[in-house]
Amino acid sequence: MNFWYEIRRVLRSKFIIIVLMIILILTPLISYESAKSTMVSSTGNGGIHFSFPYFISNDTIHIIAYVVNSFGVPLDSQSVLISINNVNYSSSTINGYANFSIPLGSLKNESNILVSYNLGTEYSQDSGVFIINTTQGYSGFSLINGILNPQNSTRLGFIILFYGPHGSPANKFNLSLYAIQKNGPVSSNNNLILEQNYSLSGRNIFYIFPNLNYSQLEKNQMIIIHYGNNTYEEVLGPLTIYSQTSNLLQKNAEIYTMTGVLNFFIALVGIFGGYLTYGKDKTSGILESVLKRPITARKLLAARYSATSIVVILSVLVSGFLSYFIYIEYGQYINISEIIPIFLGVASTGLIYLSISYFFAHIAKSQSTLLASLIVFYIITALFASIFLLILVSEIGGPIGSINYERVYTMASFFFPSEIPGLIVEYETHTVNIFITQSINPYSIGLTPLNITIAILIWIFVPLAFALWRSDKD
Repeated sequence: MNFWYEIRRVLRSKFIIIVLMIILILTPLISYESAKSTMVSSTGNGGIHFSFPYFISNDTIHIIAYVVNSFGVPLDSQSVLISINNVNYSSSTINGYANFSIPLGSLKNESNILVSYNLGTEYSQDSGVFIINTTQGYSGFSLINGILNPQNSTRLGFIILFYGPHGSPANKFNLSLYAIQKNGPVSSNNNLILEQNYSLSGRNIFYIFPNLNYSQLEKNQMIIIHYGNNTYEEVLGPLTIYSQTSNLLQKNAEIYTMTGVLNFFIALVGIFGGYLTYGKDKTSGILESVLKRPITARKLLAARYSATSIVVILSVLVSGFLSYFIYIEYGQYINISEIIPIFLGVASTGLIYLSISYFFAHIAKSQSTLLASLIVFYIITALFASIFLLILVSEIGGPIGSINYERVYTMASFFFPSEIPGLIVEYETHTVNIFITQSINPYSIGLTPLNITIAILIWIFVPLAFALWRSDKD
């Protein structure tokens, strides 16, 4: 049987064309609006991170302001104002750097110089003080903490800066990272995570994103750097997004909105695509006339299912990649490894409803019965899935926000095919669907990639296998 003919047959349906056009236009449009709004809000408090390393050379104080965004990307055009003894100095960042060269003058008689600063834009400002040690003459190690990992934004890392005598970089140092209990003693005897030697010849800045496992997520981290005879120590806090910035939570809300709209329409493509390309012919008797040709019912079913599946998957991936590039264009830095599983989950929703459509086609005795069954199933499992979940979970899940409530809500979601992408979003973003602002550990509520994969395979292949089995018997 001509496979490409079946694909063209799917695309000849006016209903399918209209829904696909909505998907390809509406999803990128939502991404554009959310990415644009996040770009504005991300310049709010917490949107900038910075450090003020320094060194003294030739009776001149050199101060280097290094300013980055939440992902460690150097920022341009950030105004920086510093003040020493009521004398103000101003600059603006280029590639993240704002440099100051201030004559030491009478300040050489002071062992410590107090410097006040103010930096940022009209949307995001920060101020404070730091001290210049004129006896040592350089800042040595400093650290910018809480940087989101561009490869996995549920994890945090940090930036190490080193400016030695006359601004020299560190040639080599030993770094150890330890996990310690939140309220426990600061001791290097606790749970060594990372111990590596870094050669930084000719460099002053180094980005480090440790790979943490879930047993370390609830612990603080302590960094110890050995450089020659000197030691630098600092407690970092948890290197994870738990209870982290509202900007990330806003991004999670946008992902839920975008996938929710796409999921709604892709389910329509699946369930009514199956009806228009197979179920309608099956219940009207037209399929029997097709089977007079040299082709079995099973092969015809497989060909039409495969053709519709290709249309579903391609429409989701095209709209997904358009959304991804829109986010990148507006500086959201969503890694492709984060967005692909989510959109594959949306595609699986379309395949699930397609399988369900074929399943009902071999049960219903007429077109009207089939169409009514599909509409009722869609209303219950897609349009009102969240309402049914809320009613069910509120009865047996305990207080809202409790770990048992989250566990029951997540487990119940497996029984609603439209909620599958939501489970993937929960796993990726560590937030429960109905509690955007509440962080969770997905493993603690039984949400794992294996469980999600098994649920998808069951939902797709059980009804499809039934339809294939009945196709040669009807």
